[in-house]
Amino acid sequence: MNKIFATIYLIAALTPCAFAAPAHMQPGEWQITTRMVMPGMPVAMPPMSHRYCYTKQQIEQNKVVKHQGNCKEQHTRINGNTMSWKTICAGEGGAMTMTGEITLMGTSYTGKTTTEMPNGRKMTSYISGKRLGPCK
Repeated sequence: MNKIFATIYLIAALTPCAFAAPAHMQPGEWQITTRMVMPGMPVAMPPMSHRYCYTKQQIEQNKVVKHQGNCKEQHTRINGNTMSWKTICAGEGGAMTMTGEITLMGTSYTGKTTTEMPNGRKMTSYISGKRLGPCK
């Protein structure tokens, strides 16, 4: 069970870094909040929140996607101010697949991801981001 929690927190940490669309996102410091829901978990996990600095260069070059370890982007699509993607991460017990969609609104975003784990369990993460101002 500890490996599942470690995986879940890794996904939550990576999720906000996976979004960019130059016309619909402003650079700066962002507050990102992720709420995860996993059916069958005995205790609901509290929302996690952290800050991240998106630079103008990262956004313009669409380089805010960060792949850790054995994760590979399968596809990313941008349609207007909505971005969707699929990422597959290889692991000891098999591949984990994350699909998601987010809507960017200049100084905020909302969206959700669905993660399918090798053991057949699914987790949904609800994400929101809000620009706080210039990077510090």
